[in-house]
Amino acid sequence: MVKHEKVCLENQHVFVSFAFDTFGGLAPDAVRLLNRVQKVVNSNSSSLIAKGFKLCI
Repeated sequence: MVKHEKVCLENQHVFVSFAFDTFGGLAPDAVRLLNRVQKVVNSNSSSLIAKGFKLCI
């Protein structure tokens, strides 16, 4: 993780680690969590891009 974060920062990117494992479909709570994460990333990405950063997801 540190390796990827360093490379992203050197290139003015933001590294956000997110990992999960699933067998089969996602539970409703997991879907809600992923939707919430998506909203946060979308709302924050515009301010980061305005500052000259690119997302590295």
